[in-house]
Amino acid sequence: VIWDVSTVLDRLTRWSPAKCLSLKQLTYKVVMLVALVSAGREQSLALLDVSQFHRSTDSVSFAINEITKTSRPSHPSQVVVIPRFEGKHLCPVHYLNEYIKRTASFRSDNDQKLFRGLVKPHVAVGSATIARWLKAVLAEAGINTDMFSGHSVRSASTSAAFNRGVST
Repeated sequence: VIWDVSTVLDRLTRWSPAKCLSLKQLTYKVVMLVALVSAGREQSLALLDVSQFHRSTDSVSFAINEITKTSRPSHPSQVVVIPRFEGKHLCPVHYLNEYIKRTASFRSDNDQKLFRGLVKPHVAVGSATIARWLKAVLAEAGINTDMFSGHSVRSASTSAAFNRGVST
């Protein structure tokens, strides 16, 4: 049993345009969209670093050069690719660009982590905070959070992709 991704996407569609969203809404939307399209673990999302951000015509990507649950010490690098979508209401690249621009002043030369706390001093967040944010979006969308946690996003996104014939 897994929740329906379209229920969450319907909620996120209502959170637009990007420029009008509060920092909290923008953060929640970006975290959920990135989690859904990348099927990444919370740990990987917390390790995304703006200094490792690369743009191409149809996507953006982040290189993760730190050890994660699925990497090995001799091969720590992994790449998280985030595709660009046609419509802006659910395009993760569109909202990610707005988030990076809006949170640029929260980063320093020696701390370029993408996701930042919602209150001052806006420090980089860890995987537990990412999981809480994902769970908060699920609750906003009406998903039973007694049954599903932020960790369920990965399985829901890969199940939805599989059901639509998308390779993961």
